[in-house]
Amino acid sequence: MSPLLRRLAKGVGYTLGYVLVLVVCTYLTLPLERVRSRLVAEFNANQGEGDGRLEVASLGTYRVSGLRAEGVKLSWPAPAASDGAKAPKPRALEIEEVRVRAAILGLLVGTLELSFDARLGAGELTGMTSDAGGGRAVKLELRAVPLGDVPALENVAAGIPIRGTLSGTVDLRFPEQKLAKAEGEVKLAIQGLILGDGKTKVKDTMVVPAVAAGDLELEASATDGRLTITKLASQGKDLSLSAEGKVRLRDPFASSLAELTLVLTPSAALMDRDEKTQALFGTATAGGTQRFGGLLDLDPKVKRAKRPDGGYAFRLTGPLSKPVFEPAPAIGAAPSPARRAPLGAARAP
Repeated sequence: MSPLLRRLAKGVGYTLGYVLVLVVCTYLTLPLERVRSRLVAEFNANQGEGDGRLEVASLGTYRVSGLRAEGVKLSWPAPAASDGAKAPKPRALEIEEVRVRAAILGLLVGTLELSFDARLGAGELTGMTSDAGGGRAVKLELRAVPLGDVPALENVAAGIPIRGTLSGTVDLRFPEQKLAKAEGEVKLAIQGLILGDGKTKVKDTMVVPAVAAGDLELEASATDGRLTITKLASQGKDLSLSAEGKVRLRDPFASSLAELTLVLTPSAALMDRDEKTQALFGTATAGGTQRFGGLLDLDPKVKRAKRPDGGYAFRLTGPLSKPVFEPAPAIGAAPSPARRAPLGAARAP
């Protein structure tokens, strides 16, 4: 070996040795408790009123460039109770373990690219995020995540308990790292969707029986921060469900504004299942040509949402953290005669 090559090899060897010693010493002396406290403090400091609060039981190292968190808990304050109603319980999302790992080569070129995975009950979530190009890209894959472990979904379901398993993918890009400029696609599916449990009272007034809604499929595309629902439907033995509309994404996500139309159509078998469902939906005549009102019809909003085919159509609007349900025309319904322009009326240019 020539003297030049020997000097070059020596220089490379010293450099690699230094880097190796630095990594090992940092790995062994990393103040994990201080890191855990800072992560929790910074996350909670950036949350608004009503947003979740983070807790982490312990933090450890994961491979060379990663961290492992155990006993992760994200909790939300209990919603305000209505007059005379029993105070609802606080909601919490508990995760057994979360592992996050940074790509070393990305760090060398000034890009923070993280891969992560988490166990959610019997399910799993994996994904990655990168800030390459000044924006933010996020890819998620969910596999058989139990819906009972995602309490935030009860907001959208008006407090009705939800069961089933969630799977699918999320592929979104956020220019300038802003949710309001999101681009990408969402494809999710809920297997074995069941609404209600036959025990929990909704708004402290009525118990919703367990209703099998089949497998729910959701497909949506995001353009310039507007998430358009292209498919949201299920067909179960007790209930069919369909929806359409848009969600205007905002930071933070819970403040995103929904504008959706949702139609729920119970089957005849559900309405006549037993005395409880008959009392809820009403009873039919012997020939089944007429159905007399039940407990649902005592609520003026629900009564106005009822369609001639027996379904219920609602308009879901407002922030995702506290959506508002109002009666709405069914999807594809003809416009009301009262709103039609008279024949011969001039049209706006």
